[in-house]
Amino acid sequence: MHPGRISIPAIEERLVHPSFQADPHPTYHLLRREAPVYWSDRKGYWLVTGYDLAEQVLTRPEDYSSVGFESRHIARLPDEVGAHAARVADHFATVQLVSSDPPNHTRIRRAFGTQFLPRKVAPLADVVRATADRLLSAVDQDRIDVVADFAEPLPVEVISEVIGIPAEYRDRIPPVTLDQREFFGSPAIRPEHAIRFSETLDEWHRLLTEWMDARRLRPRDDVLTQAADMVDEERITHDEAIVTLLHLVIAGNGTTTALIGNAVYHILRHPDQAGAIMDDPALIPNAIEETLRYEAPLPNDRRIATRELTLGDCTIREGDLVMSVLAAANRDPDHFPDPDRFDITRTFGDGHHFAFGRGIHLCLGAPVARLEAAVALEALFDHFGRPGLADGFEPDWHAISTHRGLKSLPVERASS
Repeated sequence: MHPGRISIPAIEERLVHPSFQADPHPTYHLLRREAPVYWSDRKGYWLVTGYDLAEQVLTRPEDYSSVGFESRHIARLPDEVGAHAARVADHFATVQLVSSDPPNHTRIRRAFGTQFLPRKVAPLADVVRATADRLLSAVDQDRIDVVADFAEPLPVEVISEVIGIPAEYRDRIPPVTLDQREFFGSPAIRPEHAIRFSETLDEWHRLLTEWMDARRLRPRDDVLTQAADMVDEERITHDEAIVTLLHLVIAGNGTTTALIGNAVYHILRHPDQAGAIMDDPALIPNAIEETLRYEAPLPNDRRIATRELTLGDCTIREGDLVMSVLAAANRDPDHFPDPDRFDITRTFGDGHHFAFGRGIHLCLGAPVARLEAAVALEALFDHFGRPGLADGFEPDWHAISTHRGLKSLPVERASS
């Protein structure tokens, strides 16, 4: 038991009940009402579910550090397993975007940030549309699994173009994404996950090194070339380049897959809103924002307290793990009226959603994800006219705490 905190049995049971993953939001609403800053004995960390409280955690890196979560998780491996998974520890000991604080975070983000400015991202629209059209033309024109046939391969192709990954290696991106997701997102550490992830990381370190060396001889307009130049200029180290490149690869596909799938699912669940989009595609960008609020692909963002702190009416100890529940903050009724209603015409003003984080760790690739999702929806509706969910479809969500996405999404062309 965490000193000074009283466990709430009803909440503890809900957090580990099999039904939680199917619909976590009733539990989040209960938490926000009863204990918006709550220490879970079962989880071993604080859950922060209120919008304003989560914003405090996300925007104060001097109080809530991004450094240390991965190393803590890796330290739980038995010694004999750790010896066979040494690359995992080495990889996450290197400074990288998601697990660093200023000044290192500032340095790495500035180094790579120019490739993700809106002016650099905008020309990708043609690449995304051409890729989407090719994928959609290759499937049955009356039925498609939006996740497997479309939302999974599309972001892989797009992030590969941005980074510069050769076509023949792109099928290796989903496995490394899944390996990382399983290693950090599963309730219990499994040795086989760690060993497989280590082997996959070994391969990617070797490949990215080879590709950067090749760019030194034949530069291109891609992130691999930029990374090689920055290493040579000593702006970043070789290891920092490798881990950041791989982070961009992993972050640039799995979450966008979930975003596209979640958007299609919730739009088609609401026929009136689906009809409005098909009649007026200009609504698509706002539909993407509403999906990000309503069903964020990344439901949580973790930090570690750097000192004893007060958050809400709770005392956070130095070293405590603090989880900002983005999915809960995005449905805080104080910032989003009628928060459980999916509304593609919702206005986003000062109370913008947290799906891409907040503060210095605001997702670097957010412009790419928004562009991909919007173009993907437009292409899907162009190809399928007025599609609908397959008869009898029941959503099956990935049972991983770090990811919110559907395992499959069968969609059929509506009968004329």
